Amino acid sequence: MNNFTKKDLKILYVEDDTIIRVEFAEILNRMFNSVKTAPNGKIALDIYNDLLENEDAIDLIISDVNMPIMDGLHLLEEVRKIDKKIPFIFTTAQTDISYLQKAISLNISEYLIKPIKIKELQTKTTEIFDNLFLEKSYHYREQKLTKYTEVIDDVAIISKTDKHGIITYANDSFYEISGYEKNELIGTNHNIIRHPNMKEEVFETLWTNIKQGKVWRGNIQNRAKNGDSYYTSATIIPVFDETNIEIVEYIGIRFLISQV
Repeated sequence: MNNFTKKDLKILYVEDDTIIRVEFAEILNRMFNSVKTAPNGKIALDIYNDLLENEDAIDLIISDVNMPIMDGLHLLEEVRKIDKKIPFIFTTAQTDISYLQKAISLNISEYLIKPIKIKELQTKTTEIFDNLFLEKSYHYREQKLTKYTEVIDDVAIISKTDKHGIITYANDSFYEISGYEKNELIGTNHNIIRHPNMKEEVFETLWTNIKQGKVWRGNIQNRAKNGDSYYTSATIIPVFDETNIEIVEYIGIRFLISQV
């Protein structure tokens, strides 16, 4: 994932004019490592679906609007039934407002007028790449974090909260050690298990760090439902949204220790 570059975008280029398709495909092949071409929307849709089934999904579709058998708008309609967000660029010699309005309603990414200016295409694909890279990075981190928590689920005390500290998930170990039932924890502030012996400064530091997107680690004394104390070595991890800007939740991973 760290080596993912703009050249790694998988492109599907659709154009019914053979000369234009061959010439422009050569340009695209200099820009990207993987370029598939199709002479109409029907063949393009078949290619798109075949690659999707083989887990080799297209990242960006560049398509003419007016084509035989299946035009660009119908192709876009069919693709949107499968993927609401895949970037889609229309190329056309026309500026028909009805086409443009329909394309906008189907969440078109860009609309380029022929003859296509290479510099303009490079600018548009760079913008698309930046957004895709953020999204791929987000999902990559999510997958790694999910696998990590799955591996340690049986031996650690795990919880998730929203960005306000409200519990949205707790594993069986959390319920067992805290003595609370699921309906008593989910939707409740995480400070339900805070022990009065813990200094307020500890939690102030914790929140200051994780709100800044930093991982916090430390030892905490907790209080179970029956009033008993238990001690954990805790790691609190902020989880960001797809833009990598806003924190959407926190994951807490804790291990029992003898004392703070």
